[in-house]
Amino acid sequence: MLRTALTLFIAIVGATALIAQPSLDPPAGPIEESGRFGTLIELSQDTAPGDADSVFRINEPGSYVLTGDVVVPFDTTGIEIASDDVTLDLNGYTIRGVEGSFGVGVGVPDASEGAAEYSNLVVRNGVIRDVLTAVEVVDLDVPLGTAVFSVAPGATLDGLRISDCNDGIDATRASISDCVIEVQRRGIINPKGGVDGCSVLISQGAFDFGAGIEVTSGRVTDTTVELGSAVEMGFPAFVVRESVVRGCTALLAGNGTFGFVYVNDGASVSDCVVKNRSASAADTVAFLGEGVTANCTAIGTSIGFQCLAGVVRGCAALECTVASALLPGVVSDGNNF
Repeated sequence: MLRTALTLFIAIVGATALIAQPSLDPPAGPIEESGRFGTLIELSQDTAPGDADSVFRINEPGSYVLTGDVVVPFDTTGIEIASDDVTLDLNGYTIRGVEGSFGVGVGVPDASEGAAEYSNLVVRNGVIRDVLTAVEVVDLDVPLGTAVFSVAPGATLDGLRISDCNDGIDATRASISDCVIEVQRRGIINPKGGVDGCSVLISQGAFDFGAGIEVTSGRVTDTTVELGSAVEMGFPAFVVRESVVRGCTALLAGNGTFGFVYVNDGASVSDCVVKNRSASAADTVAFLGEGVTANCTAIGTSIGFQCLAGVVRGCAALECTVASALLPGVVSDGNNF
């Protein structure tokens, strides 16, 4: 019996050795990866030919990978996505605009081009700089002419490094994580999505141009927004509409700036910190509006908590000129002011 089993084992090993082994010198051409990761398609003029409005235009579903930097001409989109089910890996490369660029780094066609509502889009792992808007994805649910430009439902944006743009990410119903954004006016306009683990620096924001992060019906966690000293005139770090914000930080330095502004009583802000970093900054407010404010801290602002309705619970105001200016209807419980 032992000899029979040994003979069978030797036969199996011998047969296995005859099976062709994979090549260690694969042929040139598109990068391919089999198995559960699917096939990677090298982004090129063959696989995603551009048009008058774009350097590259992706028209078919698939997993695309960038293999070099992309220069975006004036008033053009670097990579345009015009299909459902697209994953775009920037592969650490840079999408950058020319001097005075009025273009977009990554986007989808706008409504004037008959765009559909594309879904299941992923953009990750790269640098976008020197364009008007880094990422802009159209969502036709958003009325034209609103302050929120648009973006696609079902988008995932991860690991992007954005700098020297007017606006960062304009993306409705997107999931945004691990992004570092340094822009002039607006960081993330994400009215119905989620933001996690991001960092936003606004250098020149003004009252008429949104916020560091604006979120509606979404969730923001573990994210920091810093407003530079040139940002003033009522500019908010966070604008919150019927959303949950937890574990976030707002850093202020300019006159008349706000940490968190709640637009309605559906907002919930907890475990957040607002700090005024400039001794000369005046008329700063840490927490303003309606909703639930819990376990939050204001440091060095002109007013700590200026809440109009809702609940303020377990909060602290440190070195603020006025710790709190709560209206009579606000429920205040367990605070240190």
